[in-house]
Amino acid sequence: MGMRQFLRNEPIVLFLLIGAGLFVADAYMNEIRKPQIVINTQTQNAIWAQEEALKGGALTMAEKTAAVQNHIDNQMLFEEAVRIGLDKDRNVQAMVIRKYKALMSATIVEPGAQELEQFFRDHQADYMNPRLYDIEEYFFPDSSEDYAVAVNQRMPSAENWLAGKGAATRLAKLSEQELLMRMGKEISQQLVAAELQQWNGPLKNYRGVYFVRIMATYDAMPKSYQEVEPYLRDAWIRKQQDNIIQARLAELQSAYHIQLPQE
Repeated sequence: MGMRQFLRNEPIVLFLLIGAGLFVADAYMNEIRKPQIVINTQTQNAIWAQEEALKGGALTMAEKTAAVQNHIDNQMLFEEAVRIGLDKDRNVQAMVIRKYKALMSATIVEPGAQELEQFFRDHQADYMNPRLYDIEEYFFPDSSEDYAVAVNQRMPSAENWLAGKGAATRLAKLSEQELLMRMGKEISQQLVAAELQQWNGPLKNYRGVYFVRIMATYDAMPKSYQEVEPYLRDAWIRKQQDNIIQARLAELQSAYHIQLPQE
């Protein structure tokens, strides 16, 4: 009996043969699709050199084997993390982006004194002492006996009532940031636009109620080089990093098709 005749008479055998063939083909394709982890001599030496630097001495053979296996383990964990989509996590992406930016900035050399002085001159507007204010204030906490009366006072008649509360508290040379921290955003914004020596109030926040007047102002002034010198190096390096990153982004722009929502 020929093979064809046999297979026609034995359909179960044909089914098994087809199944076996598909199984072998699937196993072959799975083998091809497996991610590869290749450790060549250069990679191996780099792994050992890194471990020796951490140890501060030569590695034993067991330590060399363990170092390579640890590298392989980490690569497998990385491949698995990518497979389940962890590389799409925003925190992971942000970490990778920071690393890439750091790599691009690795060629930056330390600035010299002349470079820092020129940088200071070019960016002096970024280094200003803030506008300052001398103020007088009365403050009535929401737990005080005077609070209920204070919130119902109105200028200018409130000045007579305030005069009976003793001398106002005087505070010298407060910045806008200090006013904000002391009284809150709404009150501080009102005060920086207020007329000199005019009482403002009642000004209420979560702590209580204020009556405040601006006694004097001091214009913002440029800081000296000596004041900002300790911070200039980091600012200079950040500027160089930004220049490198922006240049790289300009190069990459043409390699990507960017589609934005239609307005």
